[in-house]
Amino acid sequence: MTNQGNEVCQAVLWKVKTKDRCLIRKRFFYETEHEARRDAALKKHLDSRAHYLPRFILIQAQDLEQPITKLSPFVIQKAVAGVVGTVKSVRKMYRPYLYLLMEVFSDSQSKIATGLKQLGNVSALASDDTPLNRSKGVIRTRELDDIDEDEIVDELRSQGVIAAKRMVIKRSEQTIRTGTYVLTFGLANVPSKIRLGNTVVNMDVFIPNPLRF
Repeated sequence: MTNQGNEVCQAVLWKVKTKDRCLIRKRFFYETEHEARRDAALKKHLDSRAHYLPRFILIQAQDLEQPITKLSPFVIQKAVAGVVGTVKSVRKMYRPYLYLLMEVFSDSQSKIATGLKQLGNVSALASDDTPLNRSKGVIRTRELDDIDEDEIVDELRSQGVIAAKRMVIKRSEQTIRTGTYVLTFGLANVPSKIRLGNTVVNMDVFIPNPLRF
């Protein structure tokens, strides 16, 4: 092959290599940008739960002789809308005592509802102490093997965790600590993921074992 032919071949190879390098570089930046967007979306999803407030509020009359359930549904609707805004639902409950069960849409509504002192012409007491505001989820990870339950709760409190329990199994006379944890949330619904430092772990809804008789 002549020198001119070699130069042509080298020029063609150089162009191919340059093109390949450009494609690799573009693909790298595309994948990096795609991962960054995915991580940002996940962080936004998790951070949206970082500051939580209860969704269900119990409201009862201060004066037991004047139960709040005696108010007409129209008075209740107008009174709630005037103070809290449009909420998801308000139901009259008669057990174990007479009260209203309000479900709100947002944290701002929750904050207002838990501070209610008056509803219509009735002096009221508001509380968020109901199992409806709590839920349990299960995670499986070895990232927490050397961390005690109290520290787990402290670190995950900003994500709504209020209790943590590590599952153990017994074989013969040995107690084996598993990598399964039951997390209790001060949230009506369990999040689908939780962040353990920089690690994101999937969450399953906790299903208790059926009662044995």
